[in-house]
Amino acid sequence: MNKSLRILIAFNEPPISEDVRQRTPLYVSYEEGLQGSLKAMQPSGLAEISVVEEMEAVNNALKQNGYETFVLGVADDAMAFIRSLMDFRPDLIFNLVESFRDEAIHEIHMAGLYELLGFPYTGSPPLALGIALNKWRAKEILSFHHIPTPKFVLVNPHEDTFGLGDHWDLPFPVIVKPASEDASTGIDEHAVVFSMEQLLERVAYVHTKFRQPALVEEYIDGRELNVAIVGNKEPIALPISEIDFSEMPEHHPRIVTYASKWIAESEAYQKEKPLCPAPLSPEVERRVKSIALKAYRVIGCRDYARVDIRMNSDGDIFVIEVNPNPDISRDAGFMRSARVYGWSFEETVNRIVELAWERSQRK
Repeated sequence: MNKSLRILIAFNEPPISEDVRQRTPLYVSYEEGLQGSLKAMQPSGLAEISVVEEMEAVNNALKQNGYETFVLGVADDAMAFIRSLMDFRPDLIFNLVESFRDEAIHEIHMAGLYELLGFPYTGSPPLALGIALNKWRAKEILSFHHIPTPKFVLVNPHEDTFGLGDHWDLPFPVIVKPASEDASTGIDEHAVVFSMEQLLERVAYVHTKFRQPALVEEYIDGRELNVAIVGNKEPIALPISEIDFSEMPEHHPRIVTYASKWIAESEAYQKEKPLCPAPLSPEVERRVKSIALKAYRVIGCRDYARVDIRMNSDGDIFVIEVNPNPDISRDAGFMRSARVYGWSFEETVNRIVELAWERSQRK
């Protein structure tokens, strides 16, 4: 591996003061105004703070591995981003961008931009990112390939949601999610509903709050498993991680919510406990990894991803989501699996770079 590579880390830049932004389009430090901006951010912006922490960790890891690095924050000015990118002309982009102008759908377009400009980059291509973000389309593809996933109904904002009762065939409870968000956005303790009245209310909430279709999905009561996957030609599944809900209070459904991921002061965050490796029999572990690897391939993931799975009391396995370019912060679930596998954070980051670089050299 050529350690003289110049690697640019692209990430979502949280709001900073205008005078800092005018001085430099690059992230240099947050000592002048950014810390105040972070403290003032609403809970919905906490995932962006995590991206900053992820960027800093990746930057440090790359430097320790001997690479020359630059960091470039994506704010709301596409032309400024392109100019900076063309000025640096990196050998490789470490892509941590998950949205543009607060729209998750633009994650696809940022990867497409790298493609059009001819820059190699880490992670999945635009098509895989788009499929995974459109959760109902991903589920259709999984189903076509005979990969088990919960039954679902997509309810568009313009549809008469009160007509749901005329053809409803999903048994309650069901879980209601925004159809095109990530990082558990829009999923809270009220996302699991138990009646038609609650369903209509929650669907209306998603339509109003997120201005997009609502995905109504069969709720799989059981264990939640996360499978981290690394590789391209012969991807490998790392040790399986499990989210332990045993300490959750009775009123809170056994699901991963936005709060349990991002809000440290919340009860959900404090009560959910990660376990890795998950306590599974060898046969169940083999089946879970096999299904996860198949999902990784059919969605078109590259380099690394995480597949989220639910398993019911009968041992039936269901793919909930496929997550290309998942969070690889030091305390994230992906890194928990990597550490159990035997990789340090620096080794994991280096492996992702190597995979992306090898792909680019084969073209």
